Amino acid sequence: RQSLLEIGYCIGGNIGVENVKRLRELYAALHNFGGNEGGGMFYSLYSDDLAYRQKVHNEIYEILKPVYDNLLVDYKTVINSFIVKKQGKGSDFTLHQDSTGLDETVYSPLSLWTPLQDTDLNNGTLCVIPKSHRMFHFLRGISFAAPFAAYQEVLFRYLQPINLKAGDILMFDNRLVHYSHTNESTQERI
Repeated sequence: RQSLLEIGYCIGGNIGVENVKRLRELYAALHNFGGNEGGGMFYSLYSDDLAYRQKVHNEIYEILKPVYDNLLVDYKTVINSFIVKKQGKGSDFTLHQDSTGLDETVYSPLSLWTPLQDTDLNNGTLCVIPKSHRMFHFLRGISFAAPFAAYQEVLFRYLQPINLKAGDILMFDNRLVHYSHTNESTQERI
């Protein structure tokens, strides 16, 4: 809690080898779009197939519920999804904060990000700007410009890569400014 409050993120342990295996198997079983979803990133959340999105959400939740219960108190999961960074061009992800999804004067939105393989700068690990969750207005969204849009070049200097092992849990405040580089490896990053 202290780390989340002070710097905006923490490593919340690891989901375990068996859960990583189960999530990879789930992804392989459900992801059948044949590479036609476009761009360098794939988000199960943005699929047009509502049944697929619901199945991904529910099945990830069933696998990770014991982990969530161990880490969190009085929580509600809103989105369980796969985010896949393909290899090559278009797989970088812009400097951003996650959109506001609830009344943050009452609730504390967190993202729990768990790579299913080791991450580093080569495959586009997540990079964060520590303490940036305390710098900007709490209303955020894709329909209006980020409050730091004019300062992105400066902010890039403060990004710190968070290299993780498969199954590590990066917990971060949705207000934290973050980014990920292009996946220059030979495999997609799930």
